[in-house]
Amino acid sequence: MRVELMSWEQALDRHATEWEAIVARSGLNPSLQSGWMEAALRSHGLVEQTRVCVGFVGDQVVSIVPVTMHRGSLRGVPVTFADLASNTVAYHPQVIATVPVAEVLRRVFDEALQGKWDVLRIMGTTEDGPTAEAVRSWAGSRGYGISVVPGERSPFIRLGRGWESYLQGRSKKFRANVNRVLRKPGEQGAAEMKWFLPESDIDELLRDMLEIERGSWKAKKGLAISDRQVEVDYHRRLLPFLSRSGMLLANVLHVNGAPAAYVLCCQSRGWVGQLKTSFREELKNAGACAVTTSVMKGFELGAGEYDFLGDADDHKLRWTGDVRRHCGFVVASKSIAGRAVIALGRVVGALRSWRSA
Repeated sequence: MRVELMSWEQALDRHATEWEAIVARSGLNPSLQSGWMEAALRSHGLVEQTRVCVGFVGDQVVSIVPVTMHRGSLRGVPVTFADLASNTVAYHPQVIATVPVAEVLRRVFDEALQGKWDVLRIMGTTEDGPTAEAVRSWAGSRGYGISVVPGERSPFIRLGRGWESYLQGRSKKFRANVNRVLRKPGEQGAAEMKWFLPESDIDELLRDMLEIERGSWKAKKGLAISDRQVEVDYHRRLLPFLSRSGMLLANVLHVNGAPAAYVLCCQSRGWVGQLKTSFREELKNAGACAVTTSVMKGFELGAGEYDFLGDADDHKLRWTGDVRRHCGFVVASKSIAGRAVIALGRVVGALRSWRSA
């Protein structure tokens, strides 16, 4: 296996087709597609810092590893970070490869990028996935320092049984609450649910989302999409990509003609992922209605899974006990800076143990 180092634009121009094929063939999350990563990196201003390591066996592309390089500090030590581009925005990310991931890591970070990084960060991958196993194996065999960072526990619903069968498996209280949240918005005025699917009016969807965000509880805490230009830019790029790719699935609840709540989802190969949701603060029940209707749509479409993404918040755990566990890895190389980070980590660990004792 050989690795070629390319700019972001070169990789997309030459290998976008193979990129999408590997993601699909390997059953990876669609957020690892080049178009989705393009939206994330462009909106966050990271394209120029990103290099793509393309792996070949003969003339066949077998791995694609986009890496964002930048200077920073860790434990007070100036270092060069190598971040997988999936750290920016991606869901359940894995290394994009059709060959053993440990071999890809060796070829990329021990050979193609040798001497160019001090600290590698791979975040948000699933605990039981091939990437987590490969990172441990590769870093251990090389004698690199490695720290494991706890990640999110993402709830998801297995949809195979059908909506009515699913409801029968839930408590009587849960079923009563579903009926209540579906009915409640209509008691507050004329309620209408609008769906946005591929080829829908993306501009209208974004306008509704931003209006709802501005009136949500998130706005008071500075967490609304509308308060952060990078988030606005990201969604302005992402929504057309989802629409063109046939993956857009969003619903907006209007009450008395005004947008009150929305759920933005992606649908791909039997997976429905809830990317974003919000509601006007004074209409909390509108949010519950929009989410319930979105879950019902997943059943209606015959999807295999409805994935809430994010962490295991209480309102998600009311729907399911199934969670997907994630973790991250911080790997320090054998460079002078990498060794300094490891040494300081040991000192900090020893001090903590001494204080505890």
